[in-house]
Amino acid sequence: MACENINNCQFFIDIMDNMPKSADYIKNRYCLMHYEACARYRIYKEFGKERVPLRLFPFDADRVSRIVKRLTR
Repeated sequence: MACENINNCQFFIDIMDNMPKSADYIKNRYCLMHYEACARYRIYKEFGKERVPLRLFPFDADRVSRIVKRLTR
């Protein structure tokens, strides 16, 4: 099962647009295989698309707790 945002994730549209090989690697790893572990997906599911920081990389799991704390204040 793939992430529901695989075709409209702003990270790939805005940040990874000029890096297709890296984008493909990250998509295969996070969007297709382990989307539940994606930092962007975790913020999206809890707070909505508009609250996901643009520069949050899928593998930035260590930032998720800080973002959650900030958003729940």
